[in-house]
Amino acid sequence: MSLPFEVREASALDALQFAGARPMLRKMLPYQARRFPSLLVLRAGVPVAFVTFASHPRRRVEFAMLVKPQAQSMMVGLVRLAHLTLCQLAQDGTRFYAHVRATSEVARRMARLVGFRPLRFRDGSIWLFREARHDRFG
Repeated sequence: MSLPFEVREASALDALQFAGARPMLRKMLPYQARRFPSLLVLRAGVPVAFVTFASHPRRRVEFAMLVKPQAQSMMVGLVRLAHLTLCQLAQDGTRFYAHVRATSEVARRMARLVGFRPLRFRDGSIWLFREARHDRFG
């Protein structure tokens, strides 16, 4: 089965589409797109998600995925795409983690479906990718 998405390298201008009016994101996302591997996920030529992989020492990589509100109906496909991508990239021993807002049930659910599990920190915002079942989506 093929996924209904096109994925290409993201530019700083692509990243700005996902920042909205939030000043911090308007600075941070273009910076990440220029400095780290970043991808733009499109469906029918329309951007639906921005993904970045920020490298850190000791083979640790921060995974971040910003999704447009209109992509809500595509969440299962986006989760599947993220899960399969991370499973493939983690085969060389790279450890992926993500910051997940504890106040967002949608973000927590999506992170869990992708394969992330919360670490036992006070605020619960750091989640670690654990290669789990590959049969999660049928």
